[in-house]
Parts: sequence; C-alpha cells; structure tokens
Amino acid sequence: MAWHAETEWGQTVAAFSRDGRALATAGHHAGATVWDVGTGKRRAAVPTTWSEAIALSPDGNTLVAASHTRDAPRKALIEVWNLAAETPVKQTYPVTGTVQHIGFRADGRRFATADTTGEVRWWAPDK
Repeated sequence: MAWHAETEWGQTVAAFSRDGRALATAGHHAGATVWDVGTGKRRAAVPTTWSEAIALSPDGNTLVAASHTRDAPRKALIEVWNLAAETPVKQTYPVTGTVQHIGFRADGRRFATADTTGEVRWWAPDK
C-alpha cells in the first residue's frame, strides 16, 4: 500500500480516473473525496449524502455521485461536480430510483447510470 487515509465515517464506494492518477471515495455519511493517487493528498472534498455509487471522468475533473436528499423521506439524485473550478461546482438531477452504477464515456462528456428501478439513463450534463 502506497498510502492510507482514514475518514471519520468510512468510505463504501470508490472509482479511479481512467489515467489512474485520481481516486474518488464516498460513503453514506462522509461525503466524497478525490485523492491524488501518487501522493495520497486530498484534491477535493464535496458534501454528498448517502452515496451508493460514484464515478470520475477520464481526466479526473468531473465527479458524479449517486446520492440522496438530506430530508425525509430521502429522494435519490445525481450530483455532478466540476472539480476543475477553483471551488467545486455542483449540478443536481433527480432520478426515479437509487443509482447503483455509473460509467463515463471515453471522452468524459457523457455518462450512463443504472438504478434500482431498472432504468438506464444516458446523461449529457451542462458544462
């Protein structure tokens, strides 16, 4: 192991950027963190809630998190974070069921999600 990072509430899902230089982790309570794989240093931290799946774009500049609203009853949503901005910028999209899988297209401009209702969606988020 090159490095070890502990988080207060633990991380239950993870995803690498295509080039392997960035690693994103997320959990039910801890939010999402993007790490520099070479150094183990935190590149970005964003406040997601109850993340079930995450994905990093091939260049590591966009993080997609399958999250939930904080209010009860929790509603499933997709959060798209632009990490290239000085301060991470979030776009939020509602979904019908909890998203369990996220995958980026090779060019990083679009991604697909699959949720617990069986719905598969193709996304082209605003830039």
